[in-house]
Amino acid sequence: MSGYESNSTSPDEGTDHHDTAGNIRLSVSGPQLQRVAEMVATGDLPVPLHLPDDQLAMLVREVRELRRQRLVQFIARAIAMHIVNGNGQGG
Repeated sequence: MSGYESNSTSPDEGTDHHDTAGNIRLSVSGPQLQRVAEMVATGDLPVPLHLPDDQLAMLVREVRELRRQRLVQFIARAIAMHIVNGNGQGG
């Protein structure tokens, strides 16, 4: 069972919620949400759509930020390599 499927109710673990159809919806918080966001951002985990709307929105924001940071780092490395390899010299 992965961390976000836990039935624990400690502040750092998942919590069970039931939607109006009686289906169990799990929630995550704090460091656990961060871990799930990192796994989603790297493609190791699909977006867990069973989260309550507010937590899903937080997760999406965190994933967006993590992916943005990775893209900025990738671009910065590419520019640095371009400069280091002598290809950044002007005309």
